[in-house]
Amino acid sequence: GWRISLFEITFLLLVLIWLFRLVFKKSPVIRFFPWISVPFGIIWLLALVSTMRADFPFLIKVCVLWLAAESWLIFLYFANQLQNRRLLMAVFIALLAGGALQAFLGLGQYISGGTLGLGFFGEAKTFMQMRAGEYLVSRVSGTFGHPNNLAGFLSMILPLNLALLFAPLRRRFRVALALLLVLLTTVLVLTLS
Repeated sequence: GWRISLFEITFLLLVLIWLFRLVFKKSPVIRFFPWISVPFGIIWLLALVSTMRADFPFLIKVCVLWLAAESWLIFLYFANQLQNRRLLMAVFIALLAGGALQAFLGLGQYISGGTLGLGFFGEAKTFMQMRAGEYLVSRVSGTFGHPNNLAGFLSMILPLNLALLFAPLRRRFRVALALLLVLLTTVLVLTLS
C-alpha cells in the first residue's frame, strides 16, 4: 500500500512552503536540471508502462508511480534549495552523522545479538534471529525496524561519503571519512548477510 511516514509529511510541508515563496515572493525560477530530470522521466515512464502491464490493484500501481515521482521531487526540491556551500555542507554533515549513528546502532545490535531496546521502531525482533536453512542469521536494522530499510539508507550515504573522501578537505577530515566508510560498509554487509 501507500506508506506515509514522517518524512513524507515533512517533505510535503517543505514543498508547500517553497511553492508559496515562489508564488508570493517572486523567488528565482525553478531549475529542472535536464541531465538529471530526463533520466528520472524515463524511469517514471518505464514504471508507468510496467505497472500498466502488471496484474496489481490500481492503488498499488498509483503507489509505485508516486514513489518514482517522489524521488524526482525530492531531488528537485533539494537541488533548488541548497545553492550555497555552507548549507550544502551542513546537509552533508547531517546525513553523514545520521549514517554514523545508524551504523553504530547496527554494530551494537550485532555485537549484543539483540535490538538494544529499539524494537518499538518496527519489526526488528523478527529479523535479529532469522533462519537460513540450518543456521541462524542475525541481521541488524538500527532504528529503521527492517534491515532492508537500513541497507537502503546506508547505500544512499556511501556514495556521498566516497565523493567527500576525494574532495579537497583537510587530512583529518579525510581520515575520519575513511573510517566512516569502513564502518558504513561493515554495517551494510551485516544488514545484507
